Amino acid sequence: MSLQSNFFKFNNTLYNPLELGLLKKEEYTIISESKARFKSNLEFKKHIESKFQHIFVSTLKSQELEIDYKNNIEFLLEELFIENEFVAKDWLNEIYISNYNDTKFLINILKIIGNLDKKLLKSFGIVISGSALIHKSVEVKEMAIRVFENWNTVESYTFLKNCTLTPKWLDDYKNEVLVNIEEELCLI
Repeated sequence: MSLQSNFFKFNNTLYNPLELGLLKKEEYTIISESKARFKSNLEFKKHIESKFQHIFVSTLKSQELEIDYKNNIEFLLEELFIENEFVAKDWLNEIYISNYNDTKFLINILKIIGNLDKKLLKSFGIVISGSALIHKSVEVKEMAIRVFENWNTVESYTFLKNCTLTPKWLDDYKNEVLVNIEEELCLI
């Protein structure tokens, strides 16, 4: 880190926040470390975008992924999550949003999310699957329910309990999943 990065500029004058008493040394160290981490996060995201994004998106748009079977793309995605889950989630969220109109892509990404370890995805997977419940495609909604069913968690139950789906058969399926989760997790 350059010496100048320890300063801030105001009215074309450089000030040292430590000398001005604006920050304690410990606080400044935290900020300096955060700057370095932020830079490496940006580099990691650029790496994902340049080395993985094209193959990931094209695979999800062109192939029919299997349910309950991890393919190479999923193993690679899992590695990205393990290496830097925050950047990987941010990147995947952007990809999800930019492809929200592509039904095949959404179904495939939901298959992947359903296959990945729910502890690895945490609330991110719940939010992605929950947002899929409002998609216009019945197939996307059905796959979102399958993800919640696969995870079988209290959070899955909460999301499903608070939505009404159409057509009726889809809402009936959702209600069956709710009953199964209630029984499995002893929620009744």
